[in-house]
Amino acid sequence: TGKSGASGFGVLVANDASPSVILPSDLSSRVAALSGDVFTAVGRVRRDVGASSTVGVLWAGREGDGYHNRVAGMDANLRLLPALTWRTQVLRSETEDPEGIRALTGREPGGFADWAAVSSLRYTTRNWFAAWDASYSGGGFRADAGFVNQVDRLGTNAWFDRKFWGAPDDVYTVLTVAGGFWHNENLDGRLIGEGLWMNLQYDGPLQSQLWINPNLRRQFFGAGEHAFVQVWFGGRIRPSGSFGFDFNASTGGEIDFANGREARQFRVAPNLALRAGRRIDLRLGHTYQRLNTVDGERIFRANLSQVRAVYNFTARSFLRAIVQVRDTDRNPGQYGFEVNRSDTSVFTQLLFSYKVNPQTVVFVGYSDNRAAFTDRELRDVGLTQASRTLFVKLGYALRP
Repeated sequence: TGKSGASGFGVLVANDASPSVILPSDLSSRVAALSGDVFTAVGRVRRDVGASSTVGVLWAGREGDGYHNRVAGMDANLRLLPALTWRTQVLRSETEDPEGIRALTGREPGGFADWAAVSSLRYTTRNWFAAWDASYSGGGFRADAGFVNQVDRLGTNAWFDRKFWGAPDDVYTVLTVAGGFWHNENLDGRLIGEGLWMNLQYDGPLQSQLWINPNLRRQFFGAGEHAFVQVWFGGRIRPSGSFGFDFNASTGGEIDFANGREARQFRVAPNLALRAGRRIDLRLGHTYQRLNTVDGERIFRANLSQVRAVYNFTARSFLRAIVQVRDTDRNPGQYGFEVNRSDTSVFTQLLFSYKVNPQTVVFVGYSDNRAAFTDRELRDVGLTQASRTLFVKLGYALRP
């Protein structure tokens, strides 16, 4: 990466000996493996225009045995007025899949191509914020060097928020009222999803915050459309630099994607942040999720716990450790296919970093994955190592 005058640029090249591709559709996506090595190259140039606008071009290509995916496009970020910004990007992809991928997608031999575009407006002042987004992606669009997992769709999204600032002696710092809508459909006009939402948020002393976000959703999945209400809520507080607490939760309707039906869900995720002096940072987090049928029968319960600890040797170097435990308990009778009664996975990672300057850095790390399960017949497989990874990353900034 670098910059010369008003132009910035970046280039990434990689060779993947175990490549895969995302095969997107209007509702979902799947991942398929490719055979042989795949060479990837991504390049971008951006040019400053005036004091606060930019234009740019992008190229992203992947080449393999009987396979290629090439994406080219242009983008602009323009400050139309002091409070109004317009962003847009137009992309064109051209793809040829090998025989194994064509067997999955049903495409005939030969290449295919399509377009994608996004556009957005942002209006921002001290008291008001308003935004509008629109997107288009053709059914044949693919961006295999990125993470585009839905195509064949038209989408729009608009929202606003209004801030009410408190006086120095008020019990609040700012009160925010927000709301909006979104709508997505495929290019044949069939609904993918749409919704209305609002948000009320309180910000107060001790860096505290409380918010609630009710929304009404309508979504197509399985046999047809599903309409349901969800309520999201949460809060946080940070009374000092050494202690912080936050949580977010949701309840209401949801789609049981595994079985293609409407369901009821509850999820809560508390997090605790601690700082011991200038060297030790500790973050503890847990997520609990429950999915039931509309009649109250349990489909699954899941728990995800994570501990993240960082020891700062100096301002330039640190050691980070992560331990993550995931446990899922299912009711096999509520699934239309074979599932395990329970799955457990344990992920650990140790990372050392040394930074010479913000762009010159060395990372050395090790990670370990272990898994266990109980199948439908109550047969147990104990915790077994699934993979280990040792990695080194070197970044060096040249300053001519």
